[in-house]
Amino acid sequence: MSKLFEVGKRFKKAIADLSTAFPQFIATAAALTVDWLESYDDGLKQAEDKAKELNELYNKVVE
Repeated sequence: MSKLFEVGKRFKKAIADLSTAFPQFIATAAALTVDWLESYDDGLKQAEDKAKELNELYNKVVE
């Protein structure tokens, strides 16, 4: 149970961290693609990479 709680905390923290550079919906979508059982730093790097991809796609669509 504590592992699940920790994963939830990492997920929420990642959304908050990513939301400083990306829209909330992109931050959330990117955070959903990561396995938060591993280290937070590795997961955040993966989520940042995914958020950049999603943001580029979003910007192409809205232009």
